[in-house]
Amino acid sequence: DTLFMTLSPRARTIVYSLIGLMVVAAIAMVVASSLNTHFSGKEDKFDRTIKMFEAGGLTASAVVPEDIYGKKYTRAYIVCPGDTREAVAKKLGLDAELLPLPDEGVPPHQNYFLVGANDDTFQASQLERSEIDLCTGMERLPFSTKQMIPLAKDIDGVWKLAA
Repeated sequence: DTLFMTLSPRARTIVYSLIGLMVVAAIAMVVASSLNTHFSGKEDKFDRTIKMFEAGGLTASAVVPEDIYGKKYTRAYIVCPGDTREAVAKKLGLDAELLPLPDEGVPPHQNYFLVGANDDTFQASQLERSEIDLCTGMERLPFSTKQMIPLAKDIDGVWKLAA
């Protein structure tokens, strides 16, 4: 309080203006952050996680499916273009009707991230390969949702498996 008493009226006005600008800037950052993390209903949990990486300026990170989908889901599988529901079900030893995948097979521009629970309930994240491409030629086997999946953004801005 004594500092402001010793400042001239003009200096006090400048100091108060700077404080006001900082408050306005802080409010603008909070509003921009909330707008930046507002996602459309089309995007699912995997998409939202990648959008958060991008909002944070990351070009490489990792996801743990259990953190995204919850502890209920214990196994995961990557489904690539050309894979049919029946082929995936056969590979996983499941009834095809349990899998939330397209009947006609995965189209060339999409891939899916599939998680399953012990009670044979599944969630599938439909991903556009122009944004997130998990089909990088590696052999696809079921894996634990506790396993970390390293991802990196390539020169074209597409997120891909980094391992």
